[in-house]
Amino acid sequence: MVFGENYRYYDTPEGDDCLDKLMFVSKYAACYGVLFSSVDVLLYSHPIGYGPTLARYAYITLPLIGTAAAWTATVCAATNMRGKDDHFNYAWGGVAAGACVGAWRKSVKVGCYSALVLAALSALKKDSIMDDWPMLEPRPMKRKTGDVWTHSRDYSITQDLPKTWTTGSN
Repeated sequence: MVFGENYRYYDTPEGDDCLDKLMFVSKYAACYGVLFSSVDVLLYSHPIGYGPTLARYAYITLPLIGTAAAWTATVCAATNMRGKDDHFNYAWGGVAAGACVGAWRKSVKVGCYSALVLAALSALKKDSIMDDWPMLEPRPMKRKTGDVWTHSRDYSITQDLPKTWTTGSN
């Protein structure tokens, strides 16, 4: 059920179904990588020819997939080795992802800062999961009467007259 539409990352406990989670995360990283690469190729780098264009796609997409895979594999391995499901596993995943970012940018400084930031964000995400507060989930949209999204739409420019009038035969 790796490529099924009903599978979500948090359907199974941490440390279980590591390959399914790895494929799930890598699939979305590939999609976002192609999206970011397309934006880069069309709006920023403007490579000429098929070879440089594919190289630019690979330069952006493959590190994103590797970073997501490193995070997922590290979280799964840390959970299985430690036997606990807590913030530290996600922090180690953030450190691994930050190391991948540093290797991609060929900079130890970028790698260290990325590892710190991603470890903190990952631990914060785990805290949001454990304490059940939304971090990245969208809020449900409340429907209002007279809103554009409702079924009773009123596109008139003026308001209706009050219904208190009577006919002229008094």
